Amino acid sequence: MVNYLIDIKSDYWQIDSSGTKYSFYFDFIPDGYFRETIKKITYNILTIGNTTVATQNRYNYALKHVF
Repeated sequence: MVNYLIDIKSDYWQIDSSGTKYSFYFDFIPDGYFRETIKKITYNILTIGNTTVATQNRYNYALKHVF
């Protein structure tokens, strides 16, 4: 289990993993409920550590094209 210093209330997260900085944006999601749900899911997956930060960053980037 990995613990990142993330302010879950913020719509912008910056995570340093293995010397690389990854940025996560959630401000493009129009509905507050979906935004909060996606942030919680992303945070839980990052803390469990079953996928890498780079993979989660790609998922977050792909979400921009959906909304």
